[in-house]
Amino acid sequence: MENSIYLNIPKNIRISEDYQCLKIEISWFKPKYLLAFFLIPTFTYFIIQSDFVNGSLSTQSLPVYLLLGINIVLMGYCFIRLITSSIINVNQGRMWIDHKPIRIQRVISVNKENIAQLYVAKQLKVNKWYGIQTTYQVNLIQSNGREMIILQDLQSIDQAKFIEKKIENFLNIVDVPVKGEA
Repeated sequence: MENSIYLNIPKNIRISEDYQCLKIEISWFKPKYLLAFFLIPTFTYFIIQSDFVNGSLSTQSLPVYLLLGINIVLMGYCFIRLITSSIINVNQGRMWIDHKPIRIQRVISVNKENIAQLYVAKQLKVNKWYGIQTTYQVNLIQSNGREMIILQDLQSIDQAKFIEKKIENFLNIVDVPVKGEA
């Protein structure tokens, strides 16, 4: 195969490929979510048992209920981020992106004829705890000129470039420089 490319597979990405189908699975597991999953209830327990909160686990009051509710929501979010992965399926007719087992983003489906180009863009997010955070997204330019984000919040440019190159290679799309490409 003359146009084959050999790329190192970045962490948190699993790939399976044959002549008819390409499947790329991106795990959103991060150690910070696992750490938070265990620290949140511990921290909540000590706050509830302290003198700062009116009530305790045995004599519950409104502040205790509020803290327990916030605890459940935060633990649920961490759990969802730990188990969810995004799956990109590409065959000769179309490409679709789904999120399993819990759908945290919308499902995207695009016919191959509508895919003109893929490119990677850099995202800068300002967060009051982390400061400025750089993430990457894989964008798609449709044949009618519209742009669509197909995957975002990737932590490294290697992950984003790998996904872009694998899909372009599988669909035989010639990579052309795009304004705003990282």
